[in-house]
Amino acid sequence: MDNPKSTHRELAVSTKLSIEQTHNVLKECLSTGLLMQNEDQTFAVTDEGEAFLQQFSVKNAIILAAGFGARCVPLTYETPKGLLEVYGKPMIERQIEQLIEKGITEIIIVVGYKKECFDYLIDKYGVRLIYNPEYATKNNLASLHCALPWLDSSYILMSDNWIEKNIFNPYEPRSWFSCLYFDGATHEWCVTASPSDKIESISIGGQDAWAVVGPAYFTPEFSELFKQYVKDYYIRHGTEDYYWEHILREQIDSLPMYMNRQAGNVHEIENFEELRMFDPSYSKTSKNKIMASIAEFFDISEDKIYDIQTIKEGVTNS
Repeated sequence: MDNPKSTHRELAVSTKLSIEQTHNVLKECLSTGLLMQNEDQTFAVTDEGEAFLQQFSVKNAIILAAGFGARCVPLTYETPKGLLEVYGKPMIERQIEQLIEKGITEIIIVVGYKKECFDYLIDKYGVRLIYNPEYATKNNLASLHCALPWLDSSYILMSDNWIEKNIFNPYEPRSWFSCLYFDGATHEWCVTASPSDKIESISIGGQDAWAVVGPAYFTPEFSELFKQYVKDYYIRHGTEDYYWEHILREQIDSLPMYMNRQAGNVHEIENFEELRMFDPSYSKTSKNKIMASIAEFFDISEDKIYDIQTIKEGVTNS
């Protein structure tokens, strides 16, 4: 549907299936009437095929944007991390536009820190904002708890990711988590998976490994089970620092989640130095009053200011 009249080989490339696998799937879809073959040997989705896809329709997207973003100080003292511009566009806006491009218009954003900064998105994109009053004392498990009424066939996004090529779709057949590959030692949440890419375990930190970074997708069945876990974990003692990924890690045996390999496409901007490397425009000027003040005081350019650290890090504001 994305690429009408795709050839056999083009479908193999775009689906990342082998030529033989693609041939078998095409043969099955043609025999069941989900696809039709054109005179030029390309393929098109039939009305029956479109009807079949409806059971996999994506309902909405939930973007978690309540946090402070301590590792991007001093920029985040003025601007929430998800609203920082990368190549001229706020990171959260790029994700919203990619979702809308694929027909996903019900977008819920969980806000907290400087929540008023996000208000303009309501008029600009028609999003819904919900407020997490615990953003300063709890981690993003609390934000997802706020969004439980909307959790269904849903994308779960972090506001501070930069996605180059659109990875969203109007239809999704199974739950998945974006995964990036890390050479050498990493502190990311690393995964092991079966030959079919079903995630079997998640460990914090690893070596030369794939790790969960970026958006995820929950099927309705996955969401129903996950809601119960969220409600349970939310009231447990000692889960204030929990990410929602802690639940996935601890309950992975009962939560079917697959890898969606996105190396080189999904980018996580963790701190100011990474932002500078990714978008060189930040080297000379950060468009930040605090940085400008420091540069003026020392009579230097902003690129001479580096290795910025917070006095205190954690889920509370610094």
